[in-house]
Amino acid sequence: MKVHKLLIQPFVENSFIHGFENIKRVPELRIHMELWQHNRLQILIEDNGRGMPEEITKQMNQGIFQESEDKNQIGLKNAMYRISLYYEDQAEIRVESRENEYTRIYVTLPVITEGDEKAV
Repeated sequence: MKVHKLLIQPFVENSFIHGFENIKRVPELRIHMELWQHNRLQILIEDNGRGMPEEITKQMNQGIFQESEDKNQIGLKNAMYRISLYYEDQAEIRVESRENEYTRIYVTLPVITEGDEKAV
């Protein structure tokens, strides 16, 4: 199966830059991919970092991204926008997080095979 280049890189980078900042436990990052029925690929990027407040994850799931002097969500915003451009309404992205525990990013994509026009 093919996915666009650097598709999950911004999510992984975000874990290292923001999620693991000032945590005292051993940082863990997991990436799990699973083929679902109906030719769907589920990608889970999960860390045990700082997490985010519930309000921010709700906003992100609605396509609203905060910018402030100390933090901004431009990388995630751009990654989510690119996925929507590549896969249109066939892709889903959902953010789940709990402060001081974890962040999970679920990316569900259509399966693209070698002969498909949208293949990378």
